[in-house]
Amino acid sequence: MIGPLPVLRISQVSSTPRANGGAAERGRTILPIAVVLAAVAAVAAVIAYVRITPAGARSVTIRSQPAGATTFVDGVYLGVTPLQTRELASGTHGLKLLRHGFQPARMLFDVDASDETQLDIRLTPEKRYSLFVTATPPGARISLDGIPTGLRTPAELRNLQAGRHELLITVDNYLPSRCEVNVGEKHPGKVEVALRSAIETYYREAIKAEPNVITNYTELAHHYVITNQLERAGQILKQGLDLACRPTADKRQVARLYQEIKKIYYGAFDFGGKEAIHQARPILERILQEVVDRCPTIVAPYPLLAVMYSSTGKPQDAVRVLKKGVENVPDNRPLLFTYARMLYRLGDYDKAVAPLEKLIQRHGQDVAARNMLADIYNRMGKTDLAIEQRAKIADLMKRNPRAATGALVNLAALYHRKHDYAKAAGKWKRAAALQKNPIMKAQFLMSAANEYAQGQDQAKAAALLQEVIRSAPNEDLINQARERLRLLQGQAK
Repeated sequence: MIGPLPVLRISQVSSTPRANGGAAERGRTILPIAVVLAAVAAVAAVIAYVRITPAGARSVTIRSQPAGATTFVDGVYLGVTPLQTRELASGTHGLKLLRHGFQPARMLFDVDASDETQLDIRLTPEKRYSLFVTATPPGARISLDGIPTGLRTPAELRNLQAGRHELLITVDNYLPSRCEVNVGEKHPGKVEVALRSAIETYYREAIKAEPNVITNYTELAHHYVITNQLERAGQILKQGLDLACRPTADKRQVARLYQEIKKIYYGAFDFGGKEAIHQARPILERILQEVVDRCPTIVAPYPLLAVMYSSTGKPQDAVRVLKKGVENVPDNRPLLFTYARMLYRLGDYDKAVAPLEKLIQRHGQDVAARNMLADIYNRMGKTDLAIEQRAKIADLMKRNPRAATGALVNLAALYHRKHDYAKAAGKWKRAAALQKNPIMKAQFLMSAANEYAQGQDQAKAAALLQEVIRSAPNEDLINQARERLRLLQGQAK
């Protein structure tokens, strides 16, 4: 039992004595200030003891399995189990135990006035959960609550506490994604994250800022192709093609756009193998056909689409597209030539003649058109018309010895076909005169000699063979010329 609190009496202390107060102050006790403070502290300690240890307190022992649980009684922290306390009064108290990895334990218990109270509590392990994380693209790094897990998507995170967690998903060339997920009985246990490409974001913003720059569409489409988002690539390419139809479009940017389309169509870079190429082709054909329909006077889509059709075994579709192009843009040289060449390759010579003749009428110095037309005439048996075109080519190419040589050799072959051996020989001689290479010159002269011989002009043939014997640079050619001359002389006898 604690007896009655001592009563401390403190007399008034005067700091300035009265003038005649010596006698008046006699009999009064004056205490130093330090003594007063010590007395106050003692009283406070006794009061605190009385408050913490109430009358009737009994011993309470608290144990847990496993040990180490943080213990609260009536909301007041007492320590970590196992522990014993004598600070609880008789009556009902509330107990709470907390330990990491276990569910909180809560209970009421009574403290008996006569007996010691013992509490043994088995903690229930906290239930743990799993979370399955997937991301697009796969292979993304996973951090959980600010700590890297070392896992990459798709992955299962295990042994998670119930509640809210923060995920950070990162992968190169993509913007990081942060998200909060709830884990527990009522939640699905999986999360899917779609990462935004840094490249896609950049070009999307660039298009928004400068919507008329075609290159931004080209680069964004390229990104979609290599990530196998082919339909999205087609949509962006279509937008770029619409801009390319404008008369003010930058030609270099337009050329780069069409180049990208060709590379995709022919698989010039790896974006998924043959299967992906086969999936991309109809998309590209569709958007180019739409451009042709919307912008009929723009030339570029016609030959590109036609060549695509032709290279993938659809020549009739190629002809259809080019025919439409020639009808809508009748004076365009590349379009006329491509149309004629497509018909030529299909063996439709009669139809190929018209665009070639039209092309030559408008562009008389077009050697490629004349060459094709000459070959078509030759295949059709119209040798004179073929000779006319070859002769014109030789005249146009007279300042180009190599090209002129080819034209003269072709002319010689045409005259030989007509049995006009003298003119054939004349073309061989002209071709020989253009040669700086002595071997080629000797061979052409022998060809001219053969034409003269076939035309029964033995003297001219012999003269050319003797010239080869005199000027040929090697013994093989000289011996060939001698042998032919011997045969020629034998026929003359």
